Amino acid sequence: MTWLRLDDGFCEHPKVDALSAEAFKLHVAGLCYCARNLTDGRIPELAALRLTATARRKHLTELVESGLWRQVSDGYTIKNFLEFNPSKADVNRERELARERQRKARASRRDNSVSHAAPSRPDPSPTKEVSSISDSTRAVDNSTEDERVAAALDIVAAQRVAQVANVRSKPALTRTILANLRAEEALDVEAVRLLHDYPELTAAQLASCLNGDTTLLLHMRKAAP
Repeated sequence: MTWLRLDDGFCEHPKVDALSAEAFKLHVAGLCYCARNLTDGRIPELAALRLTATARRKHLTELVESGLWRQVSDGYTIKNFLEFNPSKADVNRERELARERQRKARASRRDNSVSHAAPSRPDPSPTKEVSSISDSTRAVDNSTEDERVAAALDIVAAQRVAQVANVRSKPALTRTILANLRAEEALDVEAVRLLHDYPELTAAQLASCLNGDTTLLLHMRKAAP
C-alpha cells in the first residue's frame, strides 16, 4: 500500500478551486489511482472514465482545460504528480531496502535467540489476549514474536480502516489491508521496534510514525529521563 501526498493548500489552489464538484472528485480519484498503481502520474484512457461512478467525458475535458491534466496518446498524465509523490522506481527501491532490513533483523533475532537461549520455565500468568488497539499496545511486550508482529499490524490496519468512509464490510477491508501489509514486508519489524522502544504510543501515533513523521519521536526522546 502506498500513500498519496497532498499539501495542505491543495483545495485552495486556483486551478483546483475552480473545478466543478464532479471534476474535483475525478481529479482526486486520479491522484489516488496513480499513487496506488505506481504509474508516475499516468492514467490509461480506459481507466480514466472508471475512476468514479459519475465521471463523464466533459469532466476529463475540464481537467485538461484547467491545466491539471494533460492528454497524451494513450490517456492522460497528471501534471506535477512527481513533484509531490515518489516515483515507481523510488517506491520499489524503498521497499527493497525495507525487505533487506527486515531480513537482517530476523536473522539477527535468530542468532541472538540461539546464543542467548535460557532454560525455559513455566509462566505463572497466561499471555494476555489482544482484543483491541489499546490492548495490543499494552500486551505486545508480553507476547511471542509472532503475536507481537500481529498486534502491531492489527493497530496499523485498524487505523487505516478508520480513515475509510462508507465501508461496507470492515472485516473484509481489514483482511485486505493486513494482506497488503504482509506483502509489503516493510512495517512488521519497524512497528514492533517502535512499540518496544515507545510502548506509550497510541494507534494514531504509531501510524503517523510508520508514515515517516519523526517529529513525535524526537519530542519523546527529549522528554525521556
